[in-house]
Parts: sequence; structure tokens; C-alpha cells
Amino acid sequence: MTKLTKKPGFYSVRALYRLKITGAGADVGSLYLRIVVNGIRSTERSTGIRVASKQWDSKSQSILGNDRETQLKNAQLHQIRTRIYEAQRELEQLGETVTWRKIIERVFDQPRQATTLADVFGLYVTEQKATTSNSPVTFQGYEKYFRNLSTYFAENGLKSPLLDDITKARFQNLLVWLKDRYAQDYAIKNAQFLKSLFSYAYACNLIDRNPLTTIRLEKSGHYDTSHLTQEQVQQLASFDFVELPLPVESIRVLDEERDVFVFCCYTGLHHADYHKGTFAVSEQKGRTWLSGHRIKSQGGRKDKPYSMPLHPLAVAILAKYGDVARLPRRNNAKRNLVLKQIAAYVGLNVHLTTKIARKTLANYCLNVLGMRLETVAKVLGHSSTKFVKHYTTITDDSIDREMQFEPSKPTTK
Repeated sequence: MTKLTKKPGFYSVRALYRLKITGAGADVGSLYLRIVVNGIRSTERSTGIRVASKQWDSKSQSILGNDRETQLKNAQLHQIRTRIYEAQRELEQLGETVTWRKIIERVFDQPRQATTLADVFGLYVTEQKATTSNSPVTFQGYEKYFRNLSTYFAENGLKSPLLDDITKARFQNLLVWLKDRYAQDYAIKNAQFLKSLFSYAYACNLIDRNPLTTIRLEKSGHYDTSHLTQEQVQQLASFDFVELPLPVESIRVLDEERDVFVFCCYTGLHHADYHKGTFAVSEQKGRTWLSGHRIKSQGGRKDKPYSMPLHPLAVAILAKYGDVARLPRRNNAKRNLVLKQIAAYVGLNVHLTTKIARKTLANYCLNVLGMRLETVAKVLGHSSTKFVKHYTTITDDSIDREMQFEPSKPTTK
């Protein structure tokens, strides 16, 4: 084994050969080279030199024998080592960072192909799909993050950015751009996804260094738990859109979307779960129940079930449309646009979106019905109470109702 002694301010470089034999019963294989720079190992590459297993001495990193062919092969191995250390010295003299990839470029005259962000994204998603049980919703989220990142880079003159173009300073500018356009936590999610792509690229030796390693990202820790009160839900449910001076078709759309929203206020269905219709209605214990599994259940295992008895308003809406299959369904963007109009017509001072319905149920269960956190989590389709805080918080009214003291009795002497 040949090793260059590390000096202060320089790099430790090693050239290691390994005999790789493939095929049952084979006794001849190829020698593969691996370069190690300060403990960071390169991928292996074939030297093209064939050797019998009994001739290879891994300790001395040489081929045993004195015949002419063996001498030529050892000379080749020595020449490769020598060129590796020459490349190291050249890089140090130029003041460049020494990496195994740069050494390979110089030794074998194979310049590294520049890696684009899109390349890494494609490789990352492909590997995640093959090695994890993440749901399709998770990968849809990845697509959204990538589109947001691509928009930033395009606006800054990088339509197809290379990873080498994304410096620490540019990443910090990206973070400012994200926070100007999105909520704090969503901005952090986008930035964290880019960090994950860099970590993946570095682990796969697609880049020589990861400039984002030292950057720490922290979420705000504050969650938007905006919801409708029961009075507001009743106000919405009883509003008559027919009285508005609007076309019949517009009134129909408003009426349907109001019904869907109120239905979700008492079922807590996420838009994806509602839109896919991944739930069923049945009669249990003398009441109408709704049950199903979250779309986000991993790998189709259906490990995020939910079930609950339906509120009378939800039962009435089901009866209005006949059954679950006939409930109106629109895409999320269309629903949110209509809900914005509904809030204005009804006079609700709330930024109404499909997410508000799920938060409304969480608040209703926790603070109105006084249900335990574990039960609320089960109704929402969560496997623990960890994420309930994303939807609701315990109010002072709940604390006041539950924390009642017994009247103190007068003492006598």
C-alpha cells in the first residue's frame, strides 16, 4: 500500500487496488482502483488489468512473479500511483481543493460532467420511490418544492442551474425569496428540500463538496390554527345563496361547495382524502359513521385509519346528495377560489380554504366536545398526538371549564 504522508496544510492521499473476481469458480479477476483523500473514498474504477487470485498480494498492493508480463502490469500500477500523486501536487500548487474527483479528471483525462439540479432531483426521486414506502402525496410535495426552486433560479437567470452554481450566498438569497412569498414554515420546507438534494448529491459523489452543510434551518414553531366557531359554521350552513343576484349556475356552485365545506367541518377530511373518496359510510351503534384511511398512509399499508360518528349536519348533507359517490368534487384550487367568494357573501371574516374545515373539526372535538388528544388524533387519522398542534390548541375556555375547584369550607376554631 502506497501512502503519502500528510503535511500541515496539505492532503492525505492513498491509491488502493482491489482484486474483484466475478463468477462462481473463477480464479482470475480485474484490479480496481479506489482513491482516498482525507478519508473520503472515490467510487471504484477498473484498471483493465487482469490477475489470478493466487498472484495478487493485497498487503503489498502488487502482483507476485518475475515474468515479463507481471513486471509490465506492476509497472502500470506504479505509473497510475505516480500520476495520482503528481495530480495532487499540481492541485496544491494551484491552490485548489484536492478531491478524488479532481485527481481522476487529471489522471484519466475524464473531466467531470457538470450536474444540474434537475438531474439530482430526478435521481433522488427515483431512489426514494424504489427504497421507501412514501405515498404519492409525498412525491407530489417534492414536485411542488422543485417547481418553487426552479422559479427562483429562473428569475435569477439560471433556467437550468448546476449544483456548482448554488453557493451558500445564493442559498441564503433563495431563503429570503421564499420567505417573501410563503409562510415561514413552508419556506423552510422548500429550503430543506434543496439541502436534502445537496446531501444526496454529495453522498453519491456527484459534487466534491456540500456548501450547505453548515446552514441551519429552523421552523417558527407557530402553527396557524385558524378555524370557524360553531356559530360561524351554523351561519354558513343556513345561508341562502338563492337570494343573491347571481346566475343559476353560480348559485349551484356556491351551494355545492358550501355543503362540501360544512361536511368536511364535521369529518375533518383532508382535501386529498375527500377528492379521492377514500372513505365509506356505515351504520353503527344506532348512528351513521364515516371511516377510511388517509391517502398519506405509507406504501398502501393503510396505517392511518380514521373513523367517527357523523354530526347531524353532515348526515343531512349526505341525505341531500343521496350517497357518498354523489358528493360534489372539484380540484383544490377551484374549491379555494369558490370558498373565498363564499366567505365574502356570508360575511365570514376568515380566509376560507379547504384546510380550515379540518382545523374546525379539530377545534370542535378538543375545545367544544372536550375529547382527549388521543381521540382527536384518531379522528384526524394521525397515529400519535404529535401533529394535533398543527390544527388546534387548547383554549382558555376549555381550561376554565375543566379546572374547577371545590368551594372551600370555612374553618372553625
